[in-house]
Amino acid sequence: MSNLEPVSEKLFAKIRGRFPSVTIGDELGAVTDEPRLAKYFDFDYKIYPDDFIKVFTDHLIKDFKIQIKDVKIKKLNIKNIFLEMIFNLENKSSMECTVKTLDIKLFKTKNYKEIIGRSELKNNFKVSSNSINEIESELKANIFQMGSVLLSNTIGNKNSFFVEVSSIVEFNKMEFPFSIKKRIEYNPRTLEIKLK
Repeated sequence: MSNLEPVSEKLFAKIRGRFPSVTIGDELGAVTDEPRLAKYFDFDYKIYPDDFIKVFTDHLIKDFKIQIKDVKIKKLNIKNIFLEMIFNLENKSSMECTVKTLDIKLFKTKNYKEIIGRSELKNNFKVSSNSINEIESELKANIFQMGSVLLSNTIGNKNSFFVEVSSIVEFNKMEFPFSIKKRIEYNPRTLEIKLK
């Protein structure tokens, strides 16, 4: 009796308890019906990718954050208003990642349906492991749409609009979507902007 025989018998009993159809093999791989000689176990084990992906994405969401740091009016012209948005991309993981897209949309109301401005970052960029990266993006909005929103919101005493930031981030050749939504309040007299 080898030292592994009791282990083989216990392992066989545990596997047989979960998987009724188990074929066992000895140390040479030959099929045997004696559990104490089992060194190889063949059973039908189904792997559900969703179980692994959920664990991975939950961990990823905890380790990767996109935050809006600041919003400022950069410039105005006859047709458009340009807002400068500054983001912090924090990667707490030990893995480097690549941001494939960064799409910013400005909405009139909190139902996030009527887009009044947009910005897209078209170039990929790398985010080092255990780092905080600051990204600047310029959002362009039609001054007439923005003006009508500002006017109607001011009349309605709402003084806010809404922003959605969507991103595709690649970790280990797998792409994951991230998204945040924020309310942005403004002072109609000074045009000072605050994040909520």
